[in-house]
Amino acid sequence: MAGCVVVPISGPSEAPLAGKRITVQEAKAVAAVGKSRAEVVSVLGRPTIELQDLKIAVYPWIEHKGDLLALWLLAYPIGAEIPETEDWALLVAFDEGEHVARAGLARWKPSESINTTARDWAESQGLKGPLPQTGFAASPIPQNKSLIYIFRSAPPSSWKTVLGAGVSWPRPVAVAVDGTYVSEMHDETYVALVVEPGLHELVADALPPYRYVERGSLAIEAEKRKPASIVVVVQANRANFVELRCTSGTGTVETMLSPLPEGEAIPILQKMRPVW
Repeated sequence: MAGCVVVPISGPSEAPLAGKRITVQEAKAVAAVGKSRAEVVSVLGRPTIELQDLKIAVYPWIEHKGDLLALWLLAYPIGAEIPETEDWALLVAFDEGEHVARAGLARWKPSESINTTARDWAESQGLKGPLPQTGFAASPIPQNKSLIYIFRSAPPSSWKTVLGAGVSWPRPVAVAVDGTYVSEMHDETYVALVVEPGLHELVADALPPYRYVERGSLAIEAEKRKPASIVVVVQANRANFVELRCTSGTGTVETMLSPLPEGEAIPILQKMRPVW
């Protein structure tokens, strides 16, 4: 049996817990329609997230709504301070010429990927993007470029799963390439990324800093929720395949990235759909 008494102990703070808050007025000025990507970046800096397929740059922050004190809760230690938060972001959509097509603010749920939030926002703005696919389709490789497929597999069933020690992490996992987040992924989804040939660092993070603050982050200690990272070397006009798994247990999150040969990866990908 598990019970709890949750008591409000403080109200919202003026500053965001992470990131930089952007108002509607600032968005209209900084990311006005027609401005170049270079102009936007010169003011706001490099985007935290770049959604390649949607051509949308994301500048997220975490609003602090107040603090709660959990006097007894199974998922948190006695006396844990739990911040109430909201995830917000400035979304900037660029056209083929790398000029602003639309810009606006959006809030997204912890269980929802930024990909879904951005696609829904783009549709509400009348922007036409690629149609969501319900299954795997091989992506063309641009001339002299490389392609990296990253796909998130559900953990295999085992006695650990039955005991709750190896269940799939229920929230989207953030994926970064060379320091820029490029997607958030649920189980059984994949993303195909166009990159330059050469060496690239891939990172998968179940609790990325733009989503969760250190204080009260699901009561999982930092050393027990480290992101996974690998370095891959890709060749021009070739595709590479990297499998992502993320499991959670009592007070832990384990994230893994594993390169796979094409012959092993394609049968797995054929059971998945692209992230959207």
